[in-house]
Amino acid sequence: MRATMRGIILLTFAAMLWLPAASAQDDEFSRTELFETAREAAWSGQREHAAEICLRILDRYPGDHDTRILLGRIYAWEKRFPEARQELNTVLTAKPLYLDARLALIDAELWDDRAEEAVRLCDEGLTDDPDEAELLYRKFRALRKLGREQDALEAARLASAASPEDRKLYRTVKRLEADDMKNKLAVWYRYEHFDQTLDPWHETGVQVSHKFQWGTLIGRVTQAWRFGDSGQQFEVDAYPKLPHRFYLYLNAGVSGSNLFPDYRYGAELYKNFDGGWEASAGLFRLHFNSSTGKLYTASVGKYWKNYWFSLRPTLSDRDPGDSLSWRFSARRYFGDAEDYVGLSIGTGSRPEQNFLTGVENQLNSGRFQVEAQRRIIGRWIVKASAGLNEQEFLSTGPRDSWFVRAGMEWWF
Repeated sequence: MRATMRGIILLTFAAMLWLPAASAQDDEFSRTELFETAREAAWSGQREHAAEICLRILDRYPGDHDTRILLGRIYAWEKRFPEARQELNTVLTAKPLYLDARLALIDAELWDDRAEEAVRLCDEGLTDDPDEAELLYRKFRALRKLGREQDALEAARLASAASPEDRKLYRTVKRLEADDMKNKLAVWYRYEHFDQTLDPWHETGVQVSHKFQWGTLIGRVTQAWRFGDSGQQFEVDAYPKLPHRFYLYLNAGVSGSNLFPDYRYGAELYKNFDGGWEASAGLFRLHFNSSTGKLYTASVGKYWKNYWFSLRPTLSDRDPGDSLSWRFSARRYFGDAEDYVGLSIGTGSRPEQNFLTGVENQLNSGRFQVEAQRRIIGRWIVKASAGLNEQEFLSTGPRDSWFVRAGMEWWF
């Protein structure tokens, strides 16, 4: 009997010890499940639901730093930046070396356009770990936002050295090094084939540009073969930078050939607005052997995510009368201003074609073009385009053609 009683007492005592441990395991399992549910909900776009789960966890486990970091990121994604800072600073106060919390806070500051604060947070973290690639990469992003290109390039180089297996970061460094170059050499060739008994047109060119503090200056020579004749055109372009987010496009050209205007000149003023909008207005004059034309042009453009859209009308008062043409363009960028694919559609008399050909009796046309550009090996850029022209002329009637163009740039 006594043995039985001792057994019951021992079993009861063991159960009392086991139950709290089992309860703790269940609680931990439940917390892990809830955290995973919150993270999945956040990544799938159900952020309000994810935040509610995080708050439930933190109500019971206020020291759960991972959950608080997730909640801070959710607030930052929702642009609730003061609340994001509060949550993330709570973690950093308790654990100043917690990298995930610091990275989340830096991201929040970058999204809130507080690049100076982002740089400070990066430098603070780099004091303890100067080779942390994630901090160096975010410092690069913050410095670029501040327009400190040289400092940004140095931060990117350090980040790439700290993470040599990151090919994307390596390409970023090469792109920045190319962007830092002051000179650019470009060559191209264009071929156009006609559906009538007209010999193909050929065009080739070379241009050199240099970046100054005030803007960019470009010199260009174009050689054309058309109608059994050949000729050259010499041009100068300039892009001066102006205050208050304005800049100018200036152009002047001269030619001794009938294939181009005798001379031309003009200017277009551009303005960048908030929200990725851009607008311009310009006037150009073209002087030919037998006539003079004026081109009035304007444009409105919009950058949206990785896309750019533009609509450009052009009014010409050149013979055989005033005419209006339109061109719509769109591009899709791939993480670099030099990497994109695009298309353009135009209709009207296409007076902008006169910039190249000097054709005086073009009445109407339609045009479709696709294009692509890709940076390779850092300083080299390849370009290609192809399209269709449907043209109507006063003297020869309709004329259809297709064309291809290929080129390459080298930055040095």
